[in-house]
Amino acid sequence: MDAESWAVDECTTCACDNARVTCEIDSCQPAFCAEPIKPEGSCCYVCPYNVLVKKVLPKITSRDTISEGGDNQVSVDVSIKFHDHRDTTGVSGEDLWKLSAWASATPDGNGPRIGFEEDILDPTQNDQYFTKREEFKFTNLDFSFSDPMAECEDMKYICVRIERGENPRTTGDLGYTLGGYSGSSSQTGCTEAPKCKHDRSIFSSLLSKVLQQDRGQFIMNVFITDSDC
Repeated sequence: MDAESWAVDECTTCACDNARVTCEIDSCQPAFCAEPIKPEGSCCYVCPYNVLVKKVLPKITSRDTISEGGDNQVSVDVSIKFHDHRDTTGVSGEDLWKLSAWASATPDGNGPRIGFEEDILDPTQNDQYFTKREEFKFTNLDFSFSDPMAECEDMKYICVRIERGENPRTTGDLGYTLGGYSGSSSQTGCTEAPKCKHDRSIFSSLLSKVLQQDRGQFIMNVFITDSDC
């Protein structure tokens, strides 16, 4: 029938025009990955989303100090650098990322995680898409933390870690992997924490306990000496 079109297969569409049939065949770009997939109804094989984090660069943007034994809050921007290779991709969809944060005594974030918060991103940032070779950054993030036992030496660095969201839903329902280039440690980045104020009340309390213990030990020693007389 004139002006009718139909699909011959997933890659070929034909049409009839003035008793003449013409067909168009989709061309596919090569899929540079180990296990390309062919989405249902699609002509071409494509690569699942494969994202490798090369470096995480947090930067403190607030000017407030932090303190021992108090409720602390810092504002931070986080730039993410990704490994660029022919088998890596960008990614788009929903619930793609989560970014945890904590204070640490070490520049690599190892050891106790003071005030650990599992995700400091808002829903819009969780869905933020990444286009390959373009700048990727989270801005205006707030991290609140407190630990009554933490001292300034325990909070010398603010650290963050980028991971895949809990239930990512990607465009095209393709698979999605997120890892660190040269190891998972690449997904963590730390920066120096704001200046920390010592809590004199904590120091006074600890000093008082020490003095009480020493006094108790002194009294016990006197008691034992008197008993021996």
